[in-house]
Amino acid sequence: MRRFTLLIVALFLAVATQAEGLNTYYCSLSGASFATIDYGQTNRQRNWLVDQNGKAIYFRSAIQAMNFMAERGWKFERAITTVDSTLLDPNKVESTTTLIFSKEAESRDQLTEGITTRLIFLGEEDY
Repeated sequence: MRRFTLLIVALFLAVATQAEGLNTYYCSLSGASFATIDYGQTNRQRNWLVDQNGKAIYFRSAIQAMNFMAERGWKFERAITTVDSTLLDPNKVESTTTLIFSKEAESRDQLTEGITTRLIFLGEEDY
């Protein structure tokens, strides 16, 4: 019985030690068709999600975008909708929805596993 208990405690400590190496990272998808991704990289300008051929991925709905990210290990946290109106035309109201995700990973290198952005495809990615 003592050996069994010792084995359980050793396994628990091994799992706890391994879990300590994980960090929580966040990203957001925003813009028309939720195509632009921001995970803290330096250059976010025109950095949308692309397929293996470099063609932009357009989502028909927020749920499709959420499923895409979930399949790549990202957890949905919340949606933020921003409503803007212009001073020139107060009747013109535009809204933007941003989807926030989180992922547990050991390093930033794991953030883009299964994800290709325009800048990654072009070889210009910069963290």
